[in-house]
Amino acid sequence: MCCEGSGGVGLRGMSGEKEKELAVRVLEACRNRLFFRWRFLEQALFRLKWLEWDGFLPGSDGESFYYNRKYVLERYMEDEAEISLDYLHTVIHCLYRHPFFPGETRAVYWDLAADMAVECVLEELAAGAAEARRREVMTELKEQIGIMSVRKIYLFLQEKKGQEVEELAGLFKRDDHSLWYAGGLEGQKQWADAAGRVLMAARVFQEPGQIPGSLLRNLGKLVREEQDYMAFLQKFAGHMEERMQVDQEEFDYVFYTYGLRLFGKVPLIEPLEYRERRMIREFVIAIDTSASCQGELVERFLTKTCNILLQARAFAPEARVHIIQCDACIQEHSKVCSARDLEAYLASLVLKGFGGTDFTPVFDYVDRMLGSGELQGPDGLIYFTDGYGRFPERAPGYRTAFVFLDRAEEVGVPSWAMKVYLDEEVLA
Repeated sequence: MCCEGSGGVGLRGMSGEKEKELAVRVLEACRNRLFFRWRFLEQALFRLKWLEWDGFLPGSDGESFYYNRKYVLERYMEDEAEISLDYLHTVIHCLYRHPFFPGETRAVYWDLAADMAVECVLEELAAGAAEARRREVMTELKEQIGIMSVRKIYLFLQEKKGQEVEELAGLFKRDDHSLWYAGGLEGQKQWADAAGRVLMAARVFQEPGQIPGSLLRNLGKLVREEQDYMAFLQKFAGHMEERMQVDQEEFDYVFYTYGLRLFGKVPLIEPLEYRERRMIREFVIAIDTSASCQGELVERFLTKTCNILLQARAFAPEARVHIIQCDACIQEHSKVCSARDLEAYLASLVLKGFGGTDFTPVFDYVDRMLGSGELQGPDGLIYFTDGYGRFPERAPGYRTAFVFLDRAEEVGVPSWAMKVYLDEEVLA
Protein backbone atom coordinates (compact mmCIF):
# COMPACT_ATOMS: atom_id res chain seq x y z
CA MET A 1 0.00 0.00 0.00
CA CYS A 2 2.69 2.46 0.98
CA CYS A 3 5.15 3.51 -1.66
CA GLU A 4 8.70 4.73 -1.39
CA GLY A 5 9.96 7.70 -3.28
CA SER A 6 11.46 6.80 -6.62
CA GLY A 7 14.42 8.40 -8.24
CA GLY A 8 12.64 8.91 -11.55
CA VAL A 9 11.49 12.13 -13.13
CA GLY A 10 8.20 13.39 -11.69
CA LEU A 11 5.97 16.44 -11.88
CA ARG A 12 7.30 19.00 -14.38
CA GLY A 13 10.66 17.25 -14.58
CA MET A 14 11.09 17.16 -10.80
CA SER A 15 12.79 14.11 -9.26
CA GLY A 16 10.69 11.70 -7.23
CA GLU A 17 12.43 12.58 -3.98
CA LYS A 18 12.00 16.29 -4.62
CA GLU A 19 8.33 15.72 -5.40
CA LYS A 20 7.85 13.87 -2.13
CA GLU A 21 9.67 16.55 -0.14
CA LEU A 22 7.59 19.28 -1.73
CA ALA A 23 4.33 17.39 -1.11
CA VAL A 24 5.14 17.08 2.60
CA ARG A 25 5.97 20.79 2.75
CA VAL A 26 2.61 21.56 1.15
CA LEU A 27 0.79 19.39 3.69
CA GLU A 28 2.65 20.99 6.59
CA ALA A 29 1.87 24.46 5.27
CA CYS A 30 -1.81 23.52 4.97
CA ARG A 31 -1.86 22.16 8.50
CA ASN A 32 -0.19 25.29 9.87
CA ARG A 33 -2.66 27.48 7.99
CA LEU A 34 -5.56 25.58 9.52
CA PHE A 35 -4.02 25.86 12.98
CA PHE A 36 -3.51 29.63 12.79
CA ARG A 37 -7.11 30.05 11.66
CA TRP A 38 -8.73 27.61 14.10
CA ARG A 39 -6.39 27.18 17.04
CA PHE A 40 -8.92 25.19 19.05
CA LEU A 41 -8.30 22.28 16.63
CA GLU A 42 -4.62 21.98 17.56
CA GLN A 43 -4.95 18.64 19.38
CA ALA A 44 -6.56 17.11 16.29
CA LEU A 45 -4.62 18.77 13.47
CA PHE A 46 -1.18 17.59 14.64
CA ARG A 47 -2.15 14.04 15.60
CA LEU A 48 -1.80 12.33 12.20
CA LYS A 49 1.56 11.29 10.73
CA TRP A 50 2.37 11.73 7.03
CA LEU A 51 2.59 8.47 5.09
CA GLU A 52 2.77 8.15 1.32
CA TRP A 53 0.73 5.54 -0.52
CA ASP A 54 -0.26 4.62 -4.05
CA GLY A 55 -3.95 5.42 -3.64
CA PHE A 56 -5.19 8.45 -5.54
CA LEU A 57 -7.23 10.29 -2.91
CA PRO A 58 -5.89 10.90 0.61
CA GLY A 59 -7.11 8.67 3.43
CA SER A 60 -6.54 7.78 7.06
CA ASP A 61 -6.69 4.82 9.42
CA GLY A 62 -6.84 7.15 12.43
CA GLU A 63 -3.07 7.01 12.94
CA SER A 64 -1.59 8.36 9.70
CA PHE A 65 -2.63 10.63 6.86
CA TYR A 66 -2.00 8.73 3.63
CA TYR A 67 -1.26 10.95 0.66
CA ASN A 68 -0.36 10.68 -3.01
CA ARG A 69 2.39 13.17 -3.81
CA LYS A 70 1.13 13.93 -7.31
CA TYR A 71 -2.43 14.46 -6.10
CA VAL A 72 -1.25 16.80 -3.32
CA LEU A 73 0.88 18.94 -5.65
CA GLU A 74 -1.67 19.10 -8.44
CA ARG A 75 -4.50 19.85 -6.01
CA TYR A 76 -2.41 22.60 -4.42
CA MET A 77 -1.64 24.21 -7.77
CA GLU A 78 -5.31 24.13 -8.74
CA ASP A 79 -6.61 25.56 -5.45
CA GLU A 80 -4.47 25.71 -2.32
CA ALA A 81 -7.54 26.17 -0.12
CA GLU A 82 -9.03 22.86 -1.26
CA ILE A 83 -6.07 20.72 -0.21
CA SER A 84 -6.32 22.31 3.26
CA LEU A 85 -10.00 21.43 3.40
CA ASP A 86 -9.20 17.89 2.24
CA TYR A 87 -6.93 17.47 5.24
CA LEU A 88 -9.42 19.06 7.63
CA HIS A 89 -12.16 16.79 6.24
CA THR A 90 -10.12 13.71 7.18
CA VAL A 91 -9.24 15.11 10.61
CA ILE A 92 -12.91 15.70 11.45
CA HIS A 93 -13.70 12.12 10.38
CA CYS A 94 -11.17 11.04 13.01
CA LEU A 95 -12.56 13.42 15.65
CA TYR A 96 -15.98 11.87 15.08
CA ARG A 97 -14.20 8.47 15.17
CA HIS A 98 -15.68 7.39 11.85
CA PRO A 99 -12.58 5.25 10.98
CA PHE A 100 -13.02 3.11 14.10
CA PHE A 101 -16.67 2.11 14.19
CA PRO A 102 -18.00 0.00 11.31
CA GLY A 103 -21.05 1.66 9.84
CA GLU A 104 -24.28 0.19 8.56
CA THR A 105 -24.47 -2.72 6.14
CA ARG A 106 -25.00 -0.42 3.15
CA ALA A 107 -21.45 0.90 3.13
CA VAL A 108 -21.90 3.30 0.18
CA TYR A 109 -24.75 5.07 1.98
CA TRP A 110 -22.87 5.14 5.28
CA ASP A 111 -19.68 6.53 3.71
CA LEU A 112 -21.71 9.23 1.97
CA ALA A 113 -23.54 10.11 5.20
CA ALA A 114 -20.20 10.47 7.03
CA ASP A 115 -18.83 12.71 4.26
CA MET A 116 -21.94 14.89 4.24
CA ALA A 117 -21.88 15.32 8.03
CA VAL A 118 -18.23 16.42 7.85
CA GLU A 119 -18.83 18.76 4.92
CA CYS A 120 -21.58 20.43 6.92
CA VAL A 121 -18.97 21.27 9.57
CA LEU A 122 -16.52 22.56 6.94
CA GLU A 123 -19.16 24.83 5.43
CA GLU A 124 -19.96 26.27 8.86
CA LEU A 125 -16.26 26.74 9.63
CA ALA A 126 -15.37 28.34 6.30
CA ALA A 127 -18.57 29.92 5.08
CA GLY A 128 -18.83 29.83 1.31
CA ALA A 129 -16.03 27.26 0.95
CA ALA A 130 -18.35 24.59 -0.43
CA GLU A 131 -19.01 24.38 -4.15
CA ALA A 132 -22.41 25.84 -5.03
CA ARG A 133 -24.13 22.53 -5.81
CA ARG A 134 -22.79 20.94 -2.62
CA ARG A 135 -23.99 23.90 -0.57
CA GLU A 136 -27.41 23.68 -2.21
CA VAL A 137 -27.75 19.98 -1.33
CA MET A 138 -26.75 20.59 2.30
CA THR A 139 -29.22 23.46 2.65
CA GLU A 140 -32.07 21.32 1.35
CA LEU A 141 -31.07 18.43 3.58
CA LYS A 142 -30.94 20.60 6.72
CA GLU A 143 -34.46 21.82 5.99
CA GLN A 144 -35.70 18.23 5.84
CA ILE A 145 -33.86 16.49 8.70
CA GLY A 146 -32.67 19.32 10.95
CA ILE A 147 -29.52 18.29 12.82
CA MET A 148 -26.96 16.87 10.38
CA SER A 149 -25.87 13.75 12.25
CA VAL A 150 -24.41 10.76 10.41
CA ARG A 151 -27.22 8.48 11.53
CA LYS A 152 -30.00 10.84 10.44
CA ILE A 153 -28.36 11.45 7.07
CA TYR A 154 -27.91 7.71 6.56
CA LEU A 155 -31.60 7.04 7.24
CA PHE A 156 -32.58 9.85 4.88
CA LEU A 157 -30.38 8.44 2.10
CA GLN A 158 -32.18 5.08 2.29
CA GLU A 159 -34.99 6.65 0.29
CA LYS A 160 -32.67 7.68 -2.54
CA LYS A 161 -32.10 5.62 -5.67
CA GLY A 162 -28.70 4.19 -6.52
CA GLN A 163 -27.87 6.64 -9.30
CA GLU A 164 -28.71 9.66 -7.14
CA VAL A 165 -26.57 8.28 -4.31
CA GLU A 166 -23.65 7.78 -6.70
CA GLU A 167 -23.95 11.39 -7.88
CA LEU A 168 -24.01 12.67 -4.30
CA ALA A 169 -21.04 10.47 -3.37
CA GLY A 170 -19.03 12.01 -6.21
CA LEU A 171 -20.04 15.49 -5.06
CA PHE A 172 -19.03 15.03 -1.40
CA LYS A 173 -16.07 12.64 -1.63
CA ARG A 174 -12.75 14.14 -0.58
CA ASP A 175 -10.93 11.13 0.84
CA ASP A 176 -10.61 7.35 0.61
CA HIS A 177 -12.37 5.30 3.31
CA SER A 178 -10.80 1.95 2.46
CA LEU A 179 -8.44 2.22 5.46
CA TRP A 180 -11.27 2.63 7.95
CA TYR A 181 -12.03 0.09 10.71
CA ALA A 182 -8.45 -1.22 10.82
CA GLY A 183 -7.53 0.84 13.89
CA GLY A 184 -7.43 -0.68 17.36
CA LEU A 185 -8.67 0.33 20.79
CA GLU A 186 -5.67 2.57 21.40
CA GLY A 187 -6.53 4.69 18.36
CA GLN A 188 -10.11 5.07 19.53
CA LYS A 189 -8.91 6.13 22.95
CA GLN A 190 -6.48 8.72 21.53
CA TRP A 191 -9.13 10.34 19.35
CA ALA A 192 -11.64 10.31 22.21
CA ASP A 193 -9.03 12.23 24.21
CA ALA A 194 -8.45 14.60 21.29
CA ALA A 195 -12.20 15.24 20.98
CA GLY A 196 -12.38 16.16 24.65
CA ARG A 197 -9.42 18.52 24.38
CA VAL A 198 -10.78 20.17 21.22
CA LEU A 199 -14.16 20.65 22.85
CA MET A 200 -12.57 22.22 25.95
CA ALA A 201 -10.41 24.55 23.85
CA ALA A 202 -13.40 25.54 21.74
CA ARG A 203 -15.47 26.44 24.78
CA VAL A 204 -12.72 28.24 26.70
CA PHE A 205 -10.52 30.03 24.19
CA GLN A 206 -12.54 30.69 21.06
CA GLU A 207 -14.73 33.71 20.46
CA PRO A 208 -18.49 33.04 20.46
CA GLY A 209 -19.91 32.39 17.00
CA GLN A 210 -16.60 31.27 15.48
CA ILE A 211 -17.20 27.54 15.98
CA PRO A 212 -19.87 25.53 14.16
CA GLY A 213 -22.76 24.56 16.37
CA SER A 214 -22.87 21.14 14.72
CA LEU A 215 -19.24 20.47 15.71
CA LEU A 216 -19.77 21.55 19.32
CA ARG A 217 -22.99 19.57 19.58
CA ASN A 218 -21.60 16.36 18.10
CA LEU A 219 -18.30 16.47 20.01
CA GLY A 220 -20.13 17.32 23.22
CA LYS A 221 -22.46 14.38 22.75
CA LEU A 222 -19.63 11.98 21.91
CA VAL A 223 -17.45 13.05 24.81
CA ARG A 224 -20.28 13.16 27.35
CA GLU A 225 -21.80 9.83 26.44
CA GLU A 226 -18.43 8.11 26.06
CA GLN A 227 -17.25 9.28 29.46
CA ASP A 228 -20.56 8.66 31.21
CA TYR A 229 -21.12 5.14 29.93
CA MET A 230 -17.47 4.13 30.24
CA ALA A 231 -17.26 5.41 33.84
CA PHE A 232 -20.58 3.78 34.73
CA LEU A 233 -19.69 0.40 33.24
CA GLN A 234 -16.21 0.24 34.75
CA LYS A 235 -17.67 0.87 38.22
CA PHE A 236 -20.76 -1.27 37.75
CA ALA A 237 -19.12 -4.36 36.23
CA GLY A 238 -16.55 -5.05 38.92
CA HIS A 239 -15.73 -4.76 42.58
CA MET A 240 -12.74 -3.51 44.52
CA GLU A 241 -10.32 -6.17 45.70
CA GLU A 242 -6.68 -6.37 46.67
CA ARG A 243 -4.39 -7.95 44.09
CA MET A 244 -0.80 -9.01 44.71
CA GLN A 245 1.21 -6.59 42.60
CA VAL A 246 3.54 -3.63 42.97
CA ASP A 247 1.62 -0.41 43.52
CA GLN A 248 3.39 1.89 41.06
CA GLU A 249 1.79 4.99 42.58
CA GLU A 250 2.93 4.26 46.15
CA PHE A 251 6.29 2.64 45.44
CA ASP A 252 9.40 4.80 45.99
CA TYR A 253 12.05 3.78 43.46
CA VAL A 254 14.73 6.15 44.76
CA PHE A 255 15.28 4.38 48.08
CA TYR A 256 14.62 0.97 46.57
CA THR A 257 17.36 1.27 43.90
CA TYR A 258 19.70 2.96 46.38
CA GLY A 259 19.43 -0.09 48.63
CA LEU A 260 20.17 -2.42 45.73
CA ARG A 261 23.29 -0.48 44.85
CA LEU A 262 24.42 -0.31 48.47
CA PHE A 263 23.65 -3.85 49.64
CA GLY A 264 23.45 -5.84 46.43
CA LYS A 265 20.21 -7.83 46.45
CA VAL A 266 18.72 -6.19 49.56
CA PRO A 267 16.56 -3.10 48.93
CA LEU A 268 16.05 -0.51 51.64
CA ILE A 269 12.29 -0.49 51.17
CA GLU A 270 10.31 -3.48 49.98
CA PRO A 271 7.65 -2.77 47.35
CA LEU A 272 4.06 -2.76 48.53
CA GLU A 273 2.69 -6.18 47.65
CA TYR A 274 -1.01 -5.32 47.46
CA ARG A 275 -2.98 -2.78 45.54
CA GLU A 276 -6.71 -2.21 45.32
CA ARG A 277 -8.13 -2.58 41.82
CA ARG A 278 -11.63 -2.84 40.41
CA MET A 279 -11.79 -6.37 39.05
CA ILE A 280 -14.42 -8.29 37.10
CA ARG A 281 -15.06 -11.70 38.64
CA GLU A 282 -18.64 -12.57 37.58
CA PHE A 283 -20.83 -10.38 35.39
CA VAL A 284 -23.91 -10.87 33.23
CA ILE A 285 -24.67 -9.03 29.98
CA ALA A 286 -28.22 -9.59 28.71
CA ILE A 287 -29.26 -8.37 25.28
CA ASP A 288 -32.81 -8.00 24.05
CA THR A 289 -33.03 -9.71 20.65
CA SER A 290 -36.77 -9.19 20.19
CA ALA A 291 -38.22 -7.97 16.89
CA SER A 292 -38.60 -4.42 18.24
CA CYS A 293 -34.83 -4.09 18.73
CA GLN A 294 -32.67 -3.39 15.68
CA GLY A 295 -30.12 -6.18 15.33
CA GLU A 296 -27.32 -3.87 14.19
CA LEU A 297 -27.77 -1.58 17.20
CA VAL A 298 -27.78 -4.56 19.56
CA GLU A 299 -24.56 -5.81 17.99
CA ARG A 300 -22.93 -2.40 18.24
CA PHE A 301 -23.97 -2.05 21.89
CA LEU A 302 -22.43 -5.41 22.72
CA THR A 303 -19.25 -4.53 20.82
CA LYS A 304 -18.95 -1.20 22.62
CA THR A 305 -19.60 -2.72 26.04
CA CYS A 306 -17.06 -5.47 25.48
CA ASN A 307 -14.48 -2.98 24.17
CA ILE A 308 -14.82 -0.91 27.36
CA LEU A 309 -14.33 -4.03 29.47
CA LEU A 310 -11.27 -4.94 27.40
CA GLN A 311 -9.82 -1.44 27.75
CA ALA A 312 -10.21 -1.60 31.53
CA ARG A 313 -7.91 -4.68 31.71
CA ALA A 314 -9.90 -5.67 34.78
CA PHE A 315 -10.47 -9.38 34.20
CA ALA A 316 -9.59 -11.40 37.28
CA PRO A 317 -7.79 -14.71 36.55
CA GLU A 318 -10.99 -16.57 37.47
CA ALA A 319 -13.35 -14.10 35.70
CA ARG A 320 -16.56 -15.29 34.07
CA VAL A 321 -18.73 -13.03 31.92
CA HIS A 322 -22.08 -14.52 30.92
CA ILE A 323 -23.68 -13.14 27.73
CA ILE A 324 -27.35 -14.03 27.36
CA GLN A 325 -29.50 -13.40 24.29
CA CYS A 326 -33.22 -13.31 24.99
CA ASP A 327 -36.44 -12.21 23.31
CA ALA A 328 -39.48 -13.86 24.94
CA CYS A 329 -37.26 -16.79 25.98
CA ILE A 330 -33.57 -17.57 26.37
CA GLN A 331 -32.01 -17.90 22.91
CA GLU A 332 -28.35 -18.35 23.76
CA HIS A 333 -26.02 -18.34 26.73
CA SER A 334 -22.29 -17.90 26.19
CA LYS A 335 -19.62 -17.79 28.87
CA VAL A 336 -16.28 -16.02 28.40
CA CYS A 337 -13.45 -16.31 30.88
CA SER A 338 -10.79 -13.97 29.51
CA ALA A 339 -10.20 -10.97 27.27
CA ARG A 340 -9.16 -13.39 24.52
CA ASP A 341 -12.45 -15.31 24.85
CA LEU A 342 -14.36 -12.04 24.67
CA GLU A 343 -12.61 -10.99 21.44
CA ALA A 344 -13.31 -14.43 19.93
CA TYR A 345 -16.98 -14.19 20.90
CA LEU A 346 -17.35 -10.80 19.21
CA ALA A 347 -15.67 -12.09 16.06
CA SER A 348 -18.20 -14.91 15.68
CA LEU A 349 -21.28 -13.13 17.07
CA VAL A 350 -24.64 -14.17 15.61
CA LEU A 351 -27.84 -12.70 17.06
CA LYS A 352 -30.77 -15.06 17.65
CA GLY A 353 -34.42 -14.52 18.46
CA PHE A 354 -36.47 -11.58 17.05
CA GLY A 355 -39.74 -12.66 18.68
CA GLY A 356 -41.65 -10.98 21.53
CA THR A 357 -40.14 -9.20 24.52
CA ASP A 358 -40.04 -10.48 28.10
CA PHE A 359 -37.30 -9.64 30.61
CA THR A 360 -38.25 -12.21 33.24
CA PRO A 361 -36.67 -15.28 31.52
CA VAL A 362 -33.20 -13.79 31.96
CA PHE A 363 -33.66 -13.29 35.71
CA ASP A 364 -35.20 -16.75 36.12
CA TYR A 365 -32.27 -18.23 34.19
CA VAL A 366 -29.71 -16.40 36.34
CA ASP A 367 -31.52 -17.62 39.48
CA ARG A 368 -31.28 -21.20 38.21
CA MET A 369 -27.55 -20.77 37.57
CA LEU A 370 -27.15 -19.43 41.11
CA GLY A 371 -29.06 -22.41 42.45
CA SER A 372 -26.96 -24.93 40.52
CA GLY A 373 -23.68 -23.27 41.47
CA GLU A 374 -22.79 -22.35 37.88
CA LEU A 375 -22.97 -18.72 38.99
CA GLN A 376 -21.57 -17.86 42.42
CA GLY A 377 -22.62 -14.24 42.86
CA PRO A 378 -22.51 -11.78 39.95
CA ASP A 379 -21.16 -8.29 40.46
CA GLY A 380 -24.10 -7.12 38.39
CA LEU A 381 -26.38 -7.64 35.40
CA ILE A 382 -26.69 -5.12 32.58
CA TYR A 383 -29.62 -5.45 30.15
CA PHE A 384 -29.72 -3.67 26.79
CA THR A 385 -33.27 -3.21 25.51
CA ASP A 386 -35.76 -0.80 23.96
CA GLY A 387 -37.79 -0.96 27.19
CA TYR A 388 -40.93 -2.49 25.73
CA GLY A 389 -41.30 -5.65 27.79
CA ARG A 390 -42.39 -7.24 31.07
CA PHE A 391 -40.17 -6.64 34.09
CA PRO A 392 -39.79 -9.08 37.02
CA GLU A 393 -41.99 -8.28 39.99
CA ARG A 394 -39.38 -8.96 42.67
CA ALA A 395 -35.88 -7.54 43.03
CA PRO A 396 -32.99 -9.91 42.25
CA GLY A 397 -30.18 -10.44 44.72
CA TYR A 398 -27.65 -8.52 42.61
CA ARG A 399 -27.31 -5.08 41.06
CA THR A 400 -29.22 -4.59 37.81
CA ALA A 401 -29.10 -1.84 35.20
CA PHE A 402 -31.20 -1.44 32.06
CA VAL A 403 -29.56 0.39 29.16
CA PHE A 404 -31.81 2.16 26.65
CA LEU A 405 -31.21 4.17 23.53
CA ASP A 406 -31.90 7.83 24.26
CA ARG A 407 -35.39 8.89 23.22
CA ALA A 408 -37.98 11.52 23.95
CA GLU A 409 -40.20 9.53 26.31
CA GLU A 410 -39.10 8.35 29.74
CA VAL A 411 -38.85 4.58 30.27
CA GLY A 412 -40.24 3.27 33.53
CA VAL A 413 -38.23 0.59 35.33
CA PRO A 414 -38.74 -1.06 38.74
CA SER A 415 -37.39 0.84 41.73
CA TRP A 416 -34.66 -1.76 42.30
CA ALA A 417 -33.11 -1.25 38.86
CA MET A 418 -30.85 1.48 37.51
CA LYS A 419 -31.33 2.90 34.04
CA VAL A 420 -28.79 4.33 31.64
CA TYR A 421 -29.52 6.16 28.41
CA LEU A 422 -27.21 5.93 25.41
CA ASP A 423 -27.41 8.12 22.35
CA GLU A 424 -27.51 6.18 19.08
CA GLU A 425 -24.70 8.31 17.70
CA VAL A 426 -22.31 6.94 20.31
CA LEU A 427 -22.85 3.43 18.99
CA ALA A 428 -22.33 4.48 15.37
